[in-house]
Amino acid sequence: MPESPAASPEKALMPVQRKRFLIAAIEAGAKYVDIEIQSDGAYRREIIKKAKLKDCKVIISFHDFIVLPNKRSLRKLPALCFSEGADIAKIACRVILKGTT
Repeated sequence: MPESPAASPEKALMPVQRKRFLIAAIEAGAKYVDIEIQSDGAYRREIIKKAKLKDCKVIISFHDFIVLPNKRSLRKLPALCFSEGADIAKIACRVILKGTT
C-alpha cells in the first residue's frame, strides 16, 4: 500500500494538487474526506462546501509528527476541528516514550 502524503510530509502534494484530488474524490462519491486543520482557511472551506453538497463526511485532522503538543493544546483541538465544520476530528501525533530515543 502506498504511503499517504500525511504520513510522509516530504512526499506531500502541493495544496492545489491536493485540493483537486480531494474534490475529484468527493465528486466520485467518496464517503469521507480528510482535511488538515493547519491548511489555509479558504482552501478548507471550499472543500468542506463541496463535501457537504455531496453528503461526504468531513474529517478535520491535526498532524504533528515532530512533537506531542501539551495536554491543554490537545484538549482544545477537537472543539476547533468541529467549529471549522468537521463531522469527525482526528489527532495524529508522534509519541516518544522516555528511554526509547
